[in-house]
Amino acid sequence: MSAGGIIASVVDDGLVTRYSFALTLGVAAGLLWLSLARRGPAASEGPKPGSVPLSQGIDAGIASLAGGLVGARLTFVLVHSGYYLRRPLESMSFWEGGLSWLGAAAGAVLGLMVYSRLVKTSPWLVADMLAIPAMWVAASAWIGCRLEGCAYGFRVEPAWWALRAPDWTGDVALRWPTQLVGSLLCLLGIPGLLRIEKRPRRAGTAACLSLAFISAVSSVLSLTRGDPIWLVFGVRLDTLASIAILLPSLAFLAWHMEKDRIGRTGCPASL
Repeated sequence: MSAGGIIASVVDDGLVTRYSFALTLGVAAGLLWLSLARRGPAASEGPKPGSVPLSQGIDAGIASLAGGLVGARLTFVLVHSGYYLRRPLESMSFWEGGLSWLGAAAGAVLGLMVYSRLVKTSPWLVADMLAIPAMWVAASAWIGCRLEGCAYGFRVEPAWWALRAPDWTGDVALRWPTQLVGSLLCLLGIPGLLRIEKRPRRAGTAACLSLAFISAVSSVLSLTRGDPIWLVFGVRLDTLASIAILLPSLAFLAWHMEKDRIGRTGCPASL
């Protein structure tokens, strides 16, 4: 069977949603990237001081993925508790769609911390290994939204950059290319992280930068979304959720950068 036939039989027959299929491809790409990066030419030189084995990085990735899925689904179910209280069995069908970005981020971090505690290694070290794979997953999530008709942009007048995209009801219209821009920005962030990883840095810097970048993209693009969602004091709930991830990510990133500066100069910043 051809690749197209496999996709059609899995997605079009209703075994999984298009979003779930795209997200699975993103996870596979992230794990493949992690494996190839750690087995490249530099790997023959042996592990660098302070690094962790490839096996721990993959295990940490799986733990983060599990935590992210549980957190994403649990948060979505809680937000829509009125629906799922009447359909409790559906609350466990995460493959049918219905995931929360805020819950995914929080669950992934919690899964990573639990794994690091179990294997007694630094969570910052394994988090750095997952910085670029997280970008692949985020990009695939945006593509999944495009395929599934969720997180779509608001309607716009005809323009060269406008895309015809459906909403969750299947209504196709010219819209702001929210999903496509989100995916492209996450992919374009990978070269920047590669440059960061080549420089001496404090453990955790790449991870904080990755999470801050992903949440910043989500925060900005939430302002271009046209899908209905709850408003809190006139602000979209997904905007507030993204900012709730962005602010601590920036705080930890600033803390790591200050530690690096102190390590180089030997003195704290003056006020």
